[in-house]
Order: sequence, then C-alpha cells, then structure tokens
Amino acid sequence: MEGQVVGVDLDNTIICYDGLFHRLAVERRLVPLDFQPSKKLIRDQIRELPDGEVEWQKLQAEAYGPRIGEASVFPGVRDFFETASMRGVRTFIVSHKTHHASYGDPQVSLREAAVEFLRAEGLLHCLRDQEADVFFADTRQGKCRRVETLCCATFVDDLLETFREPEFPRTTERLLFDPLNVYSESLPERRFSSWAGITKHVFD
Repeated sequence: MEGQVVGVDLDNTIICYDGLFHRLAVERRLVPLDFQPSKKLIRDQIRELPDGEVEWQKLQAEAYGPRIGEASVFPGVRDFFETASMRGVRTFIVSHKTHHASYGDPQVSLREAAVEFLRAEGLLHCLRDQEADVFFADTRQGKCRRVETLCCATFVDDLLETFREPEFPRTTERLLFDPLNVYSESLPERRFSSWAGITKHVFD
C-alpha cells in the first residue's frame, strides 16, 4: 500500500455544493425554499426557466468562486486523506476547472478559490506537497492526461464521463463516487455511495 498513488476529483467528489446551490437559488428566487437541496435537481429546474442556462451559469460562477466557502466537504473525505497520509499513500487532487467563470467576476480565479477552500478545510496538509499536489485542467481530456502523467493507480470521480474518455489511462482503477445512486449497478466501474466505502476499499 505504501507508495501507491491515488488521484481524486474535486467538485462534487470532495466538495459538496448541494446546500450552497439551494441557498443561492432561493436567494435569486429561482426555486422555492422547500425545494430539495440537490445540485442536480436545482440545475434541471433552473434550465427549464427562460434564459435558464444563463441563470445556471451565473449560479455556478458564485458557487465556485466568491461563495465557495459556504460549500462543505462530503462526510468521510477528511478521514480518507488523513488515512492516506498515515499509510504513506501519495494523493493528488485533479480537477477539470477553468480559471474564470463565463458569467462571473473576471477578477475572481476559480482555481485559487478552490485551493483556498481546501486550505480552510484542512485538507491541503494531508497532501505531501500541499498546494503543489492540486492540479487543474481546462478540459476533461487534459484532466485524464494528468491522471496518467501522475501514474495514479486509482482515481475517484463522480462523473462517469471522465472514465469514458479515450484519454483516461486503462491501467488506472476507476472508483465512481455516486452518493445519490444515480448510476446503474451493472457498470464495470466500482461504485460507492459513501467515502467510508471508498476508504475501506482502498486501505483494507
């Protein structure tokens, strides 16, 4: 186990935005207060509105930028990274995230905001080289190539599309984080509804 390399996606894998998107959508009166706090359901609802796609992108700009501090980490994330650190397992965070949002403040760096979130949550200290072990890519393909360059034996992601990219390394174990059980059980990828399950699989 010691010396193994594990890569982890960031948005919706480490960071949970459900509560934040609900708060932002209610503030903008895009959904009612009693609407279910699910990023996916909120996105689908807003996209049905006039100019819904633009409104959704504005919400994303706020959530991933100046309001990211109001997001949370999924239960079990800290335990995973702390266990990896104690076991001598090298971990990297690899994210498909642009520098700036299309409809946000051009002075706000989404990447810097994400790193500051990780620092505030105490996750950077679990990475051997801290901020230097966090990587961003402009495209999903670039993200997959980074996973290969880092020689990740295992990668954790919430998006099946990541694992379906031709650039995703064939020899990397694919762990699908699926807390809402939206994917079919017949998938070839190992599917986990919690970080506790991922931690047990990787370290036990």
